[in-house]
Amino acid sequence: MSNDSIIVVGAGISGLCAANYLKDNGCHVTLLEAQDRVGGRTLTLRDPSVEYVDLGGAYIGPTQDRILRVANGVGVNTYPIKDDQKSVWLQNGSRYEFDGFMPKFWNPLIWLDVNSIIREIDRIGKTIPLDKPWDCPNAEQLDNMTWREWVNKQAWTSTARTYFLASSPFHVTAEAHEISALYFLWYIAQCDGFYRINGVENAAQSHKFVGGSQVISERLRERLDQNKVFLNSPVAKIQQNETNVEVVTLDGRSFKGSRVILAMPPSMTQRVTYIPQLPSLRNQLIARAPMGSVIKCITYYDKDFWCDKGLSGNIWSFDGESPVLWTIDDTKPDNTHPALMNFLEGNKARSVCYNSKESRRDMICKFYAKAFQSQEALKPINYLEMDWMAEQYSGGCFTSVYSTGVLSKFGREIAKPFGLVYFAGTETAIKWSGYMDGAVEAGERAAREVLHSLGKIPESEIFQQEPPFSGMPAMPLDPTFFQRIAPSVGWFLTFLGLSSALAIAGISKEVIKQK
Repeated sequence: MSNDSIIVVGAGISGLCAANYLKDNGCHVTLLEAQDRVGGRTLTLRDPSVEYVDLGGAYIGPTQDRILRVANGVGVNTYPIKDDQKSVWLQNGSRYEFDGFMPKFWNPLIWLDVNSIIREIDRIGKTIPLDKPWDCPNAEQLDNMTWREWVNKQAWTSTARTYFLASSPFHVTAEAHEISALYFLWYIAQCDGFYRINGVENAAQSHKFVGGSQVISERLRERLDQNKVFLNSPVAKIQQNETNVEVVTLDGRSFKGSRVILAMPPSMTQRVTYIPQLPSLRNQLIARAPMGSVIKCITYYDKDFWCDKGLSGNIWSFDGESPVLWTIDDTKPDNTHPALMNFLEGNKARSVCYNSKESRRDMICKFYAKAFQSQEALKPINYLEMDWMAEQYSGGCFTSVYSTGVLSKFGREIAKPFGLVYFAGTETAIKWSGYMDGAVEAGERAAREVLHSLGKIPESEIFQQEPPFSGMPAMPLDPTFFQRIAPSVGWFLTFLGLSSALAIAGISKEVIKQK
């Protein structure tokens, strides 16, 4: 066995990028994958009725430069999501159509409230070291507080409270009371801030890949030695000594190498027996890293009737009884196969996961009929879905989530090597973690850690900056001057109270203005 024989476990984007990086740097790579396919949490279904459809990770946008570079390198192009018509906002039984990022709230206090909370999210985000969120100011205080508690402390209006509480199932498919405030503030910060992670145009949901995102993994696999790629090979045991490591699959096959990279969700690494056993804090971390809860649903129609009504297909629904939080147009770039995509996330997914597929389809179509005010929504021609909670080698989607106290007490362990075992997977990334872009970063970083341990590169090369991808430049998403200076609701109400007191005291408005 040569010193540069490396075993990579997991053939999602992260594991495939690690394997290809090592191969390109002269290593002999063996790739083991538990499933019968590559791609991990990207999954593209090919069928004549829909051509292709992404049942897993799909969306990319500006500043996700690593995945764009990798996709370009294997000849996979992107196409923009349609977002040039009105969106629909549902709340408290009311329906609003709006242009742009958010509705123009009739109540100025709501606008002030939403704006000041966004500003506070991004302000705190700038204080969080993306590679060490546990070192940020007030880290322990933020980590001991749920996202629900943080939002409730910030919000003055019920609309702002509802909106920001819903942001956690939208982004990490977990409820606001299930995750720590530090974790979620870090998550937004490492995705380039609130506006970048939430928007469509010039933001995280701006593009998809032509042919489906799984094509990237399939083409990365083709670049490897096919005799060293083993599907249907779940790993049962990893045994290491000072010089080499042995990986044993569930069916008893043995593979030996000088290093191993685990490119899988942290919770999935619990299924492996380690000899010697994992360090205490690493073991505790992976016991506290559950996956989010989500069912991805795509509903097909004869025509994109929502466009005929001047609507983009985007829906934001904040009615408590609504089955859906967010919907987006999923029609092909050549305008064929009109479709709408939505996620059932968090409690919304858990509450219906044992229902029949047909009942979920009917529930979603009734929701669309209400949102678009169209009976055509009740006449789908096809419906596809993927329950990621039931996928045994992912355990959920989009990413691992952390409850209170986990990051500050155990977060340092997430990417720390254990002897000859190294860790990849999008959860270990420090930019766009939870996304395909984070998967690339983590896989290549783990590969460079291995190369450094073999004496092939200096330590200074382990963490590398990614140059902007020229094919999808990122335009600034800076707040306007008024958004920057607008008061919070608390300040505004305090000012009104002071103004009223001064008026009662007989002081003129001119004097108030001068002050």
